[in-house]
Amino acid sequence: MTSIISATSHSIADSMRSLYGSQDTATSSEQASGTTVSRQKSSDESVTITLSTEATTKLSQTSATVSDGQVAYYAQFFPTRDGTASTLAAAIVDPGATTISTGLSPDEIAKAARASMDAEYASMTASGKPYDINSEGGVDEDTLMSGLDRSALTAVATNEDGLFTKDEQNIAQSFMIDQEGFAMGLYEGPNDLKSKFIDPFLGNSSARAQADVNFLDKASDYEKGSISWVFSRASAELVYEDEFGKSSLPNDTDQASPFSIVKLILQGMKTMKSNNPSVWTKEDLLAEPWMKGLGGELENLLALQKKKAASTGATS
Repeated sequence: MTSIISATSHSIADSMRSLYGSQDTATSSEQASGTTVSRQKSSDESVTITLSTEATTKLSQTSATVSDGQVAYYAQFFPTRDGTASTLAAAIVDPGATTISTGLSPDEIAKAARASMDAEYASMTASGKPYDINSEGGVDEDTLMSGLDRSALTAVATNEDGLFTKDEQNIAQSFMIDQEGFAMGLYEGPNDLKSKFIDPFLGNSSARAQADVNFLDKASDYEKGSISWVFSRASAELVYEDEFGKSSLPNDTDQASPFSIVKLILQGMKTMKSNNPSVWTKEDLLAEPWMKGLGGELENLLALQKKKAASTGATS
């Protein structure tokens, strides 16, 4: 019996180039990480969707302190100083899963993320070996972010309340892209662990597009209130429509629905080329030529969605 893992459009840049002609030649991982993030990557990008019998067996045999075999399997690719980062791995299986962010408001999520990271910085310093952004295989980056669920990573990546440095934002963005890449069957871990990776996909691009949509739709309300999620979801919709010839977006019954924002962005994306395959801020998005004249509507929809996220906490 096979099992299914949700997947995402990790290479948003590639998808956008193929569908509406982005001029950017960098991968989405490179675009988000910048030059400050040193986590080693593999360039291989195979595409699959269903776990094979071999993969299922491998997952069931993986030993780890967490009970979920899939999380334990992915955790090995996020090595920390003390073990592995199962919280980072859990977001691959369920991007809406919350730990540190459960029930918190956006401000509280940011403060919790800041406190967790500061504790990791202090612990590494106390060990006599301070945090090193250029650590081999990104071990120190994994350690730094090890306590952050995807909502908390969103807070760091978007610099909620201005609490995070540019390096920290870049690292969080890189992790979020890594999680998407792993979820769609692309290897995103340290090069020396690549041999342990089992590609779960079968090269079905339609299944990949469906999985991309499924992954993003499972995100927390807080993440859905971010520009980066809206842009990613609209990009994924373009791929989905190209594969299936139809929309995966439901009819909006609530004005605050994130899908209202996605439809707004999608409308613009269909009109002309993108300048940037990776958008994380409102300023990034408003710089797109197809957003001209839509700034006011975007502001209104974002305000409604943020209000919804604040009222429900980080849970989806």
